[in-house]
Amino acid sequence: MPKGKVLKGQTREFVLRLRGYFEKESRNGGPLLPVTQVRDRVAAALGISAPTVAKITKEAFGSSGLEQNKPSTPKKKRQPFKVTAVDSFDADAIRRHIYDYYHRKEIPTLKKLVQSLRNSGLFRGKKSSLAKLLKKIGFLYKKCDKRKILMERNDIALNRCDFLRKAKKIEDWSNVGFTDKTWLNANHTVTKTWTDDTAGSTSAVPIGKGERLIICHAGTLKGFVPDALLAFKSQKTGDYHEEMNSEVYEKWFREMLTSLEEPSIIFINNAPYHSRQINKTPTQANRKHEIINWLRDNGEEVDTRPLLRHY
Repeated sequence: MPKGKVLKGQTREFVLRLRGYFEKESRNGGPLLPVTQVRDRVAAALGISAPTVAKITKEAFGSSGLEQNKPSTPKKKRQPFKVTAVDSFDADAIRRHIYDYYHRKEIPTLKKLVQSLRNSGLFRGKKSSLAKLLKKIGFLYKKCDKRKILMERNDIALNRCDFLRKAKKIEDWSNVGFTDKTWLNANHTVTKTWTDDTAGSTSAVPIGKGERLIICHAGTLKGFVPDALLAFKSQKTGDYHEEMNSEVYEKWFREMLTSLEEPSIIFINNAPYHSRQINKTPTQANRKHEIINWLRDNGEEVDTRPLLRHY
């Protein structure tokens, strides 16, 4: 090594290790290991493993021990850049890029997205990497549901904001009530079971859902509202919402109000039977007298005299 060259930190550490090893030999009055065990003595002096000494020696002098190669530092293994590793800013940009497809009423496929995202400088990987990235930021490949699009209509979004503002102003939630409906089948049993088709493995429990009970109730933080339970047997096998209409719900709602403390706030959803049009315009399905009565109720004069048709 030429004079005047500055030694680096690891080299300085090896110098100190050698000094410490030779001091031990000095105190020992001789070698700690036999002088014939060169590899083991070097490993012990430098504080490294014997296989490492053998590997470096082989690289420098070759298998024959006659070569003179300059020792080289092995290259550090660099972790490959992950194209799926994006920050929150890029994730939001990719999300908005996908939303633009839906705004244009265009289906965003992986093939389209890989090209358009590459052109936008937002992503430079392949389709498989893009699929992993989309799942990572919350997208799923599944059947599209148009109801999500309806929820983002401007009028619905504004109503939702208005609702959240009003809800945020509520300070005492102890008298805030919630209403909901559900159903209960008489036979809550599974349709499949382990059986060998013999009488010994045949269940006596009736198969099928059986009769259905429609349940409507209201509750607060204090529990269910007293005397607010509405339960009746369903007459249909379809959607249980068909069993409830505005007249039944309004009657139950008025009776439930008498059991609430004053003042109270009630949360209800937008089910069709939660509201009804009082002065509903008649259609062709209405009878003649119903149409006449509606016209008169709205200030229209109706001539009910029979008309003679001339031929």
